[in-house]
Order: sequence, then structure tokens, then C-alpha cells
Amino acid sequence: MAMQTYITGHRLSRWTALYLNVVRAVLIAIGLLAGSLAHAQDPAVRAMLPAGELQRIEGLIAAVEKAADLQFIRNGAVYDASTAAYFLRAKWQFNQAAVASAEEFIRKIGTRSGTSGTPYRVRLPDGTEEDSERFLSRLLSSKIAGK
Repeated sequence: MAMQTYITGHRLSRWTALYLNVVRAVLIAIGLLAGSLAHAQDPAVRAMLPAGELQRIEGLIAAVEKAADLQFIRNGAVYDASTAAYFLRAKWQFNQAAVASAEEFIRKIGTRSGTSGTPYRVRLPDGTEEDSERFLSRLLSSKIAGK
């Protein structure tokens, strides 16, 4: 049975819903590309980060990217691990000067949406969810994140 899509109480046709989903995906891709190009990481700022912290942050993002059995929830939308890692990298690039450690990265980058303030969530394989701060902190302290 096909899922019905509604906007403010009005049922949309299948083609209209498909069109809106495609437009949404294109706009997200354009926004991410523009953000990553406009705010490419400054080597001087990266050089200010201790090498160990840089490795811990990059290891954490790499571990998120490899977590294919998890789903990441950002502003109500569900994303796969690869997309979640891309969002984390893009947000880090934009806010790199505010991050001096992996723990700050989690608190300032990986915890909640900068636009809506909504906490990021992680859906585990068994369907349970947890806040991304708790998940990322646990991941950071594991061997997967390079510690």
C-alpha cells in the first residue's frame, strides 16, 4: 500500500509528492555543497588544534560514517551514516574555530541543530533511539574512534 503524503491537511498526488522530495534533496545537496565550498577548512585553524585532537575528531567522524546499521535523525529527517558524517564534516568546517578538542566537537557540533536547536538522535539497529551526544561520547571512548 502506498504511503499518502499530506501538506496542511491536503493529500498530494504521487507525482507532486515525488517532485517535492526531489526538490528537497536537490536543495539540501546545493546547500551542503555551497556550505562546504564557502567554508573550506582553514589550514591555520586546523594547525591550532593539537594533532591528537584532530585525529580523534577525524576518527570519530570516520566511525560514524562506517556505522551503516544506524540511522541518524536531524531536524526530524532520517539519514544514513554516510550522510550524517557529511553533515558533521560540513558543520565542523563552518565552526572549526570554536572547537579545541574532540569533546568540544561533540558538544558544539554533534549534539543539536544550529538552526532549530533540536537535539540530534541516533536510531540503533533494535529501533531504540538515543541522543547523539551520548552516542558520540561512547563512540569516542571506544577503540573505533582511535583512542
